[in-house]
Amino acid sequence: MFTSEPNYSQYTHEELLDVLEHIDRDKCHHRYQIVLKEIDNRNKGISPKTGSKCKSPISSVKKDDNVVIKAITVKRSESPGCFWLGIVSYATFSIFVLFTLIWNTYT
Repeated sequence: MFTSEPNYSQYTHEELLDVLEHIDRDKCHHRYQIVLKEIDNRNKGISPKTGSKCKSPISSVKKDDNVVIKAITVKRSESPGCFWLGIVSYATFSIFVLFTLIWNTYT
């Protein structure tokens, strides 16, 4: 059964402490680490992450003065919906191009 991850960035500090107190550390070790990190970030003054579920997959790195390298990266663990949408879109486009090439070759 698929259960979605709680959005701990929307929890209050008191709710996070309550989760930390009642969470099963053995069963939900990943969530426990997320809650610890969220509490630590808030103690450091880092505001909770909010916004859309899907991050922009396009990142750019400036190299030298004129060259800009752009890459598209999507981590399945961060946004599984966006990841699979990208995979399906890429596969659909690839199949379309393949069939177009075959059609043009044999007709």
